[in-house]
Amino acid sequence: MNVAINGFGRIGRQIFRQLFEKGVIIASINDHNLSIEQMRILLSYDSIYGRFPHSIGIKEGKLLINNKIELNCYFEKELSQLDLIETDYLIDSSGKNRTKKEY
Repeated sequence: MNVAINGFGRIGRQIFRQLFEKGVIIASINDHNLSIEQMRILLSYDSIYGRFPHSIGIKEGKLLINNKIELNCYFEKELSQLDLIETDYLIDSSGKNRTKKEY
């Protein structure tokens, strides 16, 4: 099962943590408000949930977890601009799209 997360604020990051610990493959992350460096820092350090217990780096425009898992990062405002071909589920935690019709 491949999952994409749209919106990497507090909710998106907590969903990421839970899915990652359960071994779910996270194919990509999209957030038009953050840079890749901001994604790395916000995932690494959380004032409520503490530090992410895995190393996080950046390699060729992707987040690199434990020096082996590469996550595609996108910065698109519109979901239609994302490459979701190999994605089974899209989790929208952006708060922007509230109905199925808006996708």
